[in-house]
Amino acid sequence: MNWVERMHRWTIELLLLIGVYFIVSPFIRFPGNIFCSIFIAHTLSALLNGHLFALLAHDLFWFSFYKDRRPFINYIEKIRARLQQKTPSCVCGVLFFGSLVRGNFRDSSDLDIRYISNDGVWNSLCTANWVFLERVHALFAGFPIDIYMFRNIDELKKKINLNNEKPVSVYYHGGKLCRMLPDTVSFENFKQNFLSSSMGNDC
Repeated sequence: MNWVERMHRWTIELLLLIGVYFIVSPFIRFPGNIFCSIFIAHTLSALLNGHLFALLAHDLFWFSFYKDRRPFINYIEKIRARLQQKTPSCVCGVLFFGSLVRGNFRDSSDLDIRYISNDGVWNSLCTANWVFLERVHALFAGFPIDIYMFRNIDELKKKINLNNEKPVSVYYHGGKLCRMLPDTVSFENFKQNFLSSSMGNDC
């Protein structure tokens, strides 16, 4: 996480802490109510703001509800539909990469997806909130997602080796991202080739 996402996460955890404190205080005396509130709030934050099913699928037990290509693509289409329905102006673009792009999809694959915000702190905070909500969607759907936000294109380029893989575009707002990253793969082209076990590229 960059500093914007960390600040967003700490804010969510603080709000959870306050809410849990008022719920447990009538039943647990001081200082037990404080320790109990911190434990519950931090646990809830870790679940809501973590990547539980990505860990299960990839790093821990290789457990996933999304082992086949079609359900995996269907879930990405749901992410895309949510973006196209709301068309958030704070988000410059959404890209994914990783094993799907490299063509080595496995039972333990997760979705490495990144949201890039438009300029400005407010746009970054709003994008961080979009990422948080998408983590919550993935948690309740049991989908293995690895999702973060970047504040700008330069941050994206520092984290992703664009020489080894071409990210797939899920969403664009304006032409900024496509101008700065013209050599990407369109989702429709990717989907067609991914389901037939091959790759293609397009902007």
